[in-house]
Amino acid sequence: MSHIRLKYRPEDEWHGEVEVVAQTSSFSGSGSAYFSLEAMREFSERLKGYPLAEEDPPKIEGGIGSPGEALNQIHVGLTIQPYSSSGKLLVVVELASEVWSTSNTELLQQLTTRFLTEYWAINEFQKSLDSVLGGEGEAFLQGL
Repeated sequence: MSHIRLKYRPEDEWHGEVEVVAQTSSFSGSGSAYFSLEAMREFSERLKGYPLAEEDPPKIEGGIGSPGEALNQIHVGLTIQPYSSSGKLLVVVELASEVWSTSNTELLQQLTTRFLTEYWAINEFQKSLDSVLGGEGEAFLQGL
C-alpha cells in the first residue's frame, strides 16, 4: 500500500525539521528539510479545500536556497493535485539527500514517486498534520 509518514521536530517556536518517509509498491525513501511552522500551517490549511485547485495545488518544498528564490536543492517536496473527475488525487513526493559541495553531486540520492489517493484520506492526513505541528505523533497519508 502506498503511503507517506510525516514527522515534525521543532527547532524553535518558528521553525522545525520535517521528515518524510514515502513508500509505494515499487519505491521507498526518506528525506528531511527545515520549514517554517507558518509555511506548514498554510500547507495544512490548503488541504482543506474542496475541490483542490488544479492550477495552484497544495505544495510545499524545502531544501537549500535563498529566501524568496527558487530552491537550489529540494530535499522534501510534496504536492497534492486533482487527478480525475471521479475525485482521485495525485500525490507527488520528492525526496533527496543533501549535497554540500559540487564535488559530491555524483553521490546525490534522489527519489520522485507518485501515487493516487482520495479526499477522505487527505482529510485524515490534514487533521493528523495539524496534530503533528502541535507536537503530537506523525501524519499518515494513505494511498489507494
